[in-house]
Amino acid sequence: MNEMDKKGWLIEEPLDKMKGSSPTYLKRAVELLIENKIMSVNSIVSSLEEFGINLYPEDLELLMGLKKGLLSQEVNKKSKVIKFDGKK
Repeated sequence: MNEMDKKGWLIEEPLDKMKGSSPTYLKRAVELLIENKIMSVNSIVSSLEEFGINLYPEDLELLMGLKKGLLSQEVNKKSKVIKFDGKK
């Protein structure tokens, strides 16, 4: 217990009740790039990877406040699964 607590001066921190803001500018920028066909979803994800931001598309959506599936559905469309039968 510190001195301020003992004297009753510190009840709560001044900014304790302040809520964080959502990433609206980054969200809107990505949406505009995709809507206006300036960049594809894959090029946005790969551009971020070039700058050292190596995250799954689902995590990028969460951090940028994007609609779920905006980045991940396009990336998943390109994935091709080949069935392999190990028998000869």
